[in-house]
Amino acid sequence: MSGQTVSQEKQSAVTLATANSQEKQSAVTLATASSQEKQSAVTLATAVSQENQSAVTLATASSQEKQSAQTLATASSQENQPVKTSGIGENIFYPSVIHSKKLYTMEIKSISTRLLNLALHLQFVNDTKSLITKFPFLSSKIAPQYAAFCASIEKEDLCYKVIRKSDLSESKESADHARDAVITGLNEAVRTAIRHFDPAVSEAAKRLKIVLDTYNTPKSIALLSYDAETVAVANLLQEFEGKYAADVQTAGLTAWVTELHGRNDAFDRLTKAYNEQQAAKPPFKMKDVRNETDKAYRNIVFVINALIVMEGETEYTPFVTELNELIKHYAGLIAQHAGRNKAKKSSES
Repeated sequence: MSGQTVSQEKQSAVTLATANSQEKQSAVTLATASSQEKQSAVTLATAVSQENQSAVTLATASSQEKQSAQTLATASSQENQPVKTSGIGENIFYPSVIHSKKLYTMEIKSISTRLLNLALHLQFVNDTKSLITKFPFLSSKIAPQYAAFCASIEKEDLCYKVIRKSDLSESKESADHARDAVITGLNEAVRTAIRHFDPAVSEAAKRLKIVLDTYNTPKSIALLSYDAETVAVANLLQEFEGKYAADVQTAGLTAWVTELHGRNDAFDRLTKAYNEQQAAKPPFKMKDVRNETDKAYRNIVFVINALIVMEGETEYTPFVTELNELIKHYAGLIAQHAGRNKAKKSSES
């Protein structure tokens, strides 16, 4: 091989190596460019994300501003909205702040009036009524509410009086038992007379038993309803005191018949008195009237508490102090009653 040829081969090898080196540098340059493009893309995405977050924050702030504006508008509207009081037709304007925030130190305490029994409930509302009349300045402040309160108390008092008189029901029951006892005794007396040694007495008793059996069929007179028994005994007495009066005397049953007549009349008088009482009964129920009274009381409490907010508590302090003491007393009675009931249940279990 000639020297010229060897030299050419070496130059070719150098050229090839140089080309390879340039290709590697190009690859590195390409990789670097690609990496820079990725970094630029990430930077761009980050910028977009930050812009989106800024937009969301701006939208949220705008929404909160709208809600605040709506709340302010609602509060303003509520301050000018009339509140209907106790169904009387009077409209009174109360600021909404009464419901949302307690801005005063004095108020009428709450009490569960529904937990008071009939007598205590009536006594509590009457005590409250008397206390209101003790402070004349309140009459003009709560006129419609106080009028409704007084009207409901009057109806509750009527219902309570009717309930107190319902002991006539127990009297009727006792009178019926007394009448039944004489009917039972009369039946036994007739059966005893049938076994009498004197044939005249025995025959008279047999005839009376036929009459008794007529009225005791299909069941004893004493087992009939109140009114049915009264009619049956009256008809039986007509027989014994009329057509069969001689047999009653012969059998020695006159005292039984006289006693039965008196007890049947006594029961009939009680029944008529009871019916008259029911006819005079007020056209409302105690439960409904109590609910009405409680509502009227709550209206008074609401209005006075509202007036304390608007006018200040100075003028109302004496009244509220006394009423709260009254409430404390009756709340204590409720607690005592609940304690006794709990103790009773514990002892029974």
